[in-house]
Amino acid sequence: MTATRSRKPTRRRSQRVVRWDRVILAAALPLALIIALTLLISRGCSACTPSAVEPAMTAETTARIDSTAHADADSAAIHPQGSMERQRALFAIHARTAELRRRGFTHAADRYRSTVNSILSHLQ
Repeated sequence: MTATRSRKPTRRRSQRVVRWDRVILAAALPLALIIALTLLISRGCSACTPSAVEPAMTAETTARIDSTAHADADSAAIHPQGSMERQRALFAIHARTAELRRRGFTHAADRYRSTVNSILSHLQ
């Protein structure tokens, strides 16, 4: 009797096994990056354009802006020039102006800022 060897199917070195999970990952990664960049760009550009038209300022709104500007300018003017308290009051004025602009009230921010500037320049 002769011994027989069982024949296993052998794979040649030149044959490669296709790993479909890697192929799918390689195709999906650039697509995911493109989608993410598109979302970032569209989200960033939507913040640049105003979503609503700024409402017209009424006499009541103008009076409220002027009274707030007078109060804030007076709170800055009572402190000596160059003091930390005055700097803190001026930063609060700047923060209020920036918040008005961020919310889309550019005309109100301009009026508030010009009123504060005129009051502070007259007091000096």
